[in-house]
Amino acid sequence: MRFFFPATLVALATLVCLNVGIGQERPAAGSVPRAAAPASVPNGTNVAVIDIAFIFNNHYRFKGQMKALETEALEVQGEMQARQKQLQALKDGLKEFKPGTPDFQKAEEKFANEMTEFQLQNSRKQQEVTQKEAVIYYEAYNELEKTVAYFAQRNKIGIVIKFDREPIKPDDGISIRRGLARSVIYQSGLDISNFILTELNKGQTAPPPSVGTVGPPPRNASGPTPKKKG
Repeated sequence: MRFFFPATLVALATLVCLNVGIGQERPAAGSVPRAAAPASVPNGTNVAVIDIAFIFNNHYRFKGQMKALETEALEVQGEMQARQKQLQALKDGLKEFKPGTPDFQKAEEKFANEMTEFQLQNSRKQQEVTQKEAVIYYEAYNELEKTVAYFAQRNKIGIVIKFDREPIKPDDGISIRRGLARSVIYQSGLDISNFILTELNKGQTAPPPSVGTVGPPPRNASGPTPKKKG
């Protein structure tokens, strides 16, 4: 796996802390001059930021897997709804019997048993879908983490911070609260999201748009060319 990055990324400035000697003592007469101290070595960390939500909302493989899970979840939902109708018919059938009679008790017991089985089956199906969704997210994040690490090592980036490139909506309370909780208030040219997304989507085909509720809501955004923080 190989990355191709713009020359601007390589030309990024580095945060450097230097300890520079201001003066030197004049050696006393007849004394042996001391050896000059070695020059200070530049020390600092290159910083970049990444929008995880943007990556997940535009990651082709992840979106395809979530689309398949969405289809499965809709199928399960249809099966459960059909079963609910059957149970409702059993419940309505109790009206045909006089309460307290053997026939009523038998029909009531059948309804109770089938309702209990339905609830257990419905709970299992929901857990299965939830678990599959968790695995998809984990595998996608693991791939993202490895890609970011490789990118950072190749470009001598010491730390990558998660941030949100989506503008805060002044009429949306949730958006405002999320904005107030952001770790990164300002960045200029440090966003590597587009580079990482390009690498993740290599060889992949964009899936059809999803119309269900499984997975994160789609969000489109763009960012500036990343560069080192100076």
